[in-house]
Amino acid sequence: MELCLPAKLYAVSYVLFAIWSYVYFKHFVIVDILIDILVLGLLTWLLNFFCKNDYKKVSWFLFTFFFITSVLGVFLIKKNKLTEKDLSM
Repeated sequence: MELCLPAKLYAVSYVLFAIWSYVYFKHFVIVDILIDILVLGLLTWLLNFFCKNDYKKVSWFLFTFFFITSVLGVFLIKKNKLTEKDLSM
């Protein structure tokens, strides 16, 4: 299956973000990893689906939205020096 550019970029950025979060929080729970794999697969498929059906602008918009929210999340976590305990409810 050939992925369009937004789907490829999303997949790479998601994997990098997941690695960063596991290293930062020193937290490896199999359920979290499985959920990350599921989310990665579904959203990559969704972005690729939009691209293949001539909705490339929608795909780029969603990629940009996901990327910006991820970067902001990392920035806020690092700025406030949040821990996993702070983020759990």
